[in-house]
Amino acid sequence: MPGIEGLSHHPLGCCLAVLCQPAAKRNSIGTWHDGHLRIQLLAAPIEGKANESLQNLLAGCFDLKRRDVQLLSGEHNRRKRVLLRGIRMEQAKDRIEQLHRDQASE
Repeated sequence: MPGIEGLSHHPLGCCLAVLCQPAAKRNSIGTWHDGHLRIQLLAAPIEGKANESLQNLLAGCFDLKRRDVQLLSGEHNRRKRVLLRGIRMEQAKDRIEQLHRDQASE
């Protein structure tokens, strides 16, 4: 199955490529940029707080338990790959589009 921008298949679910902006004014899911989903996080990148915040935000957005959101790469980088366990690529794409629609109507 071909990849959807920023999403790829994983045997346990799907992988999401993200571009994090820590220490932002608020937590939010942004637009796609260069194959990565932009995500703004309130938490500063100190002692893994931004990574924890990212995992908590994504768990909430995708209705997953925190343990089902796993950082695969980019622990010390703004560009990261995150495993969303139990979510198919199509489901993730649909959910991201819904989040964008919800934010646009606010």
